[in-house]
Amino acid sequence: MEHAHIEVVKDPASRTNNKDYSSQICRHLDRVEKCRISAIKHDGDQSDGEVDHAVDDVGEAEAAVLNDLWAPKQSPSDFFEIAAKLLASTTLSSSLLHTFVCGSTAFHLNFRPTFRRLSVDAAAEKFAIPDLRSALGDYLALYNRLGRRIRPFGGARLSAQDIPLPFEYLQIWYKVRIQQRVYHDRASTASAYTIHAQPPNGHWKYGRYDAAILQVDEGHDWPDSGLTGHAVVEVRLIMHPHPPKGINVPWANRFLVYVWRFDVVNVEPSMHLHVLKRAVRASGSYFGDVFPLDQISSFAHVVPRFGETADKRLTYMNSFHASQSFYLNRYFDKDFFYTTNH
Repeated sequence: MEHAHIEVVKDPASRTNNKDYSSQICRHLDRVEKCRISAIKHDGDQSDGEVDHAVDDVGEAEAAVLNDLWAPKQSPSDFFEIAAKLLASTTLSSSLLHTFVCGSTAFHLNFRPTFRRLSVDAAAEKFAIPDLRSALGDYLALYNRLGRRIRPFGGARLSAQDIPLPFEYLQIWYKVRIQQRVYHDRASTASAYTIHAQPPNGHWKYGRYDAAILQVDEGHDWPDSGLTGHAVVEVRLIMHPHPPKGINVPWANRFLVYVWRFDVVNVEPSMHLHVLKRAVRASGSYFGDVFPLDQISSFAHVVPRFGETADKRLTYMNSFHASQSFYLNRYFDKDFFYTTNH
């Protein structure tokens, strides 16, 4: 909608005298449409047998106009194709690929991380994750039992806050791009979305964090299972542990994320939107844990649930931090809508 607003309203409005705003825009759109249809029908001398063909021409022209208005201005990156080429490369086959595919989702991380070497404790302080060390300890303990199987979400914290880890430093990224196949055409790729996990800075006072869909049950795959077997999460940290020098350990062959979980409270009947609240532990802290990055199945759009009156102090930079109740917006993307319509 924002892209359409720029193309259809803002750009034409910039060429007006800023008077009678709405009527000028409507008049402009009406004239543009008439000019386009006139250009199609400029021959004018059509026989009865040519009418259907003319209607088809108009339909094709209208489709071309819509495509010009709303289609991306450049071809989107196909991370599935890039990942396939990297995987086929013999020179990179033993390396940790920064563009890869898991299930129906492709992932892309910048080759250079934001932080190449940040200690676990420094990362915990910078990203306000006090249980990061113990969460990593739990992940490693569970990895030793489950291997590469899908890790569930739940259970009490087992590792101590000061547990020794087989690594001390992390590589950290502020964002990851993910892409999926089109729901009704699995041979085509959909648009890529960026998931941010950025700590507070001068512009984003409370940090910039996005939501995602995380697979927590290996018996249910996205998108065919919808939300069944998946959890809505807030991504707080994207990382990769530095393994001991000269030692190849299995757990170091994957990127990791630390996430907070949302609980689905109910479904709002009039809009058919899931109502979410952040899950909390018995101690009152947010329910967070470490998972492989490739357990993320999709980007998710979560919006604050204002109630009858919205707090006027909320902005796009603080609403995610200050709100306690949210909607899972299933309408932000048609493929996401089809998937969550199960």
